Amino acid sequence: MATCVLVACDVLVLSYIYIKFNNYAFFEKTVSMSLALNGLTIEHVGPEFIEHLYKLFYKTLVISIGLAALYHVINYVCWWKGKKFAATYIKMLACIGGPLMILWGFGQLNSGSNFGLIFILFGVSLLALYPGLKQHFSD
Repeated sequence: MATCVLVACDVLVLSYIYIKFNNYAFFEKTVSMSLALNGLTIEHVGPEFIEHLYKLFYKTLVISIGLAALYHVINYVCWWKGKKFAATYIKMLACIGGPLMILWGFGQLNSGSNFGLIFILFGVSLLALYPGLKQHFSD
């Protein structure tokens, strides 16, 4: 059960990051704001530069999400095999990740996104895992 909650949280967080940042309009707006701070516009650097920069950003985003997912899968496999470092990581993930997901959920609700309720639900689930994991690994 704990593994299912952890994997579901991973899927939720990594999917949210992908959906949030895989948005060309958002990227272009952010780059425009950054250029404006330096007194430049997109026309100064050229729209094709922005497109190439977005492609680089997208590849970096996908690789980062993939590496995060791979890291967690490796930890879960090591946890199943009884490795102490993985158990410590899982406990830390539940202890720190739960409250952070709850706060992230309230932030989402505050910005008008009902998606925040899902973050709060999974954050509470993660936080509820912590005492059980702590007891399980102390035995």
